[in-house]
Amino acid sequence: MDREILRLRRRGAHRTTSGTRRILPEKGLEESESMFRSLTEKSVGGVYLIQDWIFRYVNPKMAEMYGYAVNEMIDRVGPRECVLEEDWPLVRENLRRRLSGEVESFNYRFRGIKGSGEVMHVEVYGSRTEYRGRPAVIGTILDITTRVEAERNLQMQLHRFQALYHIAMAMTAEHTLEENLSLLVGKCRELIEADVSLIAVLEKQSEGLHVCAQSGLRRANLCRLPAQFLDTLESRSPSEIHGESLETCFAHLRGAAKKDFRNEGLVSGIAIQLRARNRPIGVLCVGSRSNRSFSESEKDVLCLLGNIATLEIARKQAEESLAQSENELRHLSAQLLRAQEDERKRLAQELHDGIGQSLSAIKFRIETSIKQIGERVGAVAGEQLELLVPMVQSTVEEVQRIAVDLRPFILDDLGLVATLRWFLRQFQSTYSDIRLESRIGLEEHEVPEYLKIVVFRIVQEALNNVVRHSRAERVHVSLTRNRSRLELSIEDNGVGLRAAKAPISMRGSGFGLSSMKERTELSGGTFHLGKASGVGTAIRASWPLKVSGSSR
Repeated sequence: MDREILRLRRRGAHRTTSGTRRILPEKGLEESESMFRSLTEKSVGGVYLIQDWIFRYVNPKMAEMYGYAVNEMIDRVGPRECVLEEDWPLVRENLRRRLSGEVESFNYRFRGIKGSGEVMHVEVYGSRTEYRGRPAVIGTILDITTRVEAERNLQMQLHRFQALYHIAMAMTAEHTLEENLSLLVGKCRELIEADVSLIAVLEKQSEGLHVCAQSGLRRANLCRLPAQFLDTLESRSPSEIHGESLETCFAHLRGAAKKDFRNEGLVSGIAIQLRARNRPIGVLCVGSRSNRSFSESEKDVLCLLGNIATLEIARKQAEESLAQSENELRHLSAQLLRAQEDERKRLAQELHDGIGQSLSAIKFRIETSIKQIGERVGAVAGEQLELLVPMVQSTVEEVQRIAVDLRPFILDDLGLVATLRWFLRQFQSTYSDIRLESRIGLEEHEVPEYLKIVVFRIVQEALNNVVRHSRAERVHVSLTRNRSRLELSIEDNGVGLRAAKAPISMRGSGFGLSSMKERTELSGGTFHLGKASGVGTAIRASWPLKVSGSSR
């Protein structure tokens, strides 16, 4: 009996000891979990524990991030429901690798989805652990949506800055208006992430809008818009622009234009009026084939690009107006010069045929009278008349000289080459102290008719300037043909333009340097005034020539 009682007591003591051993670890585990929960529940970041592809624990911050209560997530929601569909393969693979022991920890980003369906950007750090004797993943999670949006905005601003810099550099280059506007609408479509972007410019004659640049249109037949489209934008400032349906924005579209926009499938968009000097000149429009709104930042970009487009269009239009005015001025100047040459030719003809012939007739009558008087009266009376003969002869020569200066008849009779050789001989005989060198390396038929008087006048005035102002001892005149150009060169070794007070301002008589330049450019050539090799002045003029034989 005593042995049996002792055996039972030992067995009871063993059971008590074993129970105590089991209770101690469970009590420690409960204390650890309690401490873990007290720490995580005060954390500013989310904390989670995943086991069997379900959340076994989440702290209040984690539940708040996803829009749940804590008890709504624990043992009820898994990571699959908290991850955006497109990012789930990435999250699933990372969880698998940690649970399988391939990696101990991971840090990465993905897009989460809240209970309300709202998408957010999160960053997680998770590592493998043991929970109640089985593998699990424990980690932290942060909502980084604000940070991602800030990074995206910063990247977008940098992208916009680079695009605007590219546009600014392109606008300063020698590109056509169409090239610059095509670049601009392409950048506009890219920066606003639209499907279509276009610029239409108001046509003065048809009073319609011509689509001069577009990006993203599927059809090429959308080339015009009615001018009434501008009326829909007239009362709206850039700050009042709102994303709205193109059906509303283009309420005034009629006929083919309305059909074309519908065929493009455009649903939403915004547009601004382009204005220069307080008047409309066109429109910049972006459109989307989906129903979307446009942010204030995108509207600011549209307004900025609209201002750039306005400046470019206005600048090109001003350049075209200026070029047209310059062409008209050149045409009027050319007509004036032609009228001047015609008048000179007429005066020269009248001096030669009228006054010159009359003076020759007077000289002949005097000489005849001298002979008759000498035979009847005597030598004394004839001597008085003889004194008039040199005076009349000098007057005849002066009239001839004036007539030649006005218009050398040899130019019309024999051409430029013969006239230049004659004129250069006359110059050398008159100014023998100046050594004249000349080279005429072409034939008469190689010089176009309209250039003959131009070349002669330039040579004439250039040599007059040499005599009057350069104090040169040597002058070289060259007229040659270099492939497809006629080249004229007059160089002297005088004191140069700076030392000689030459008629640079073109005061007084003569054609002057400005007239030589004007004659050259009006006749389609280029004029250059500079220093000769060493010292002196060099005048060079050249004209393009047509194919051989076309200028005869």
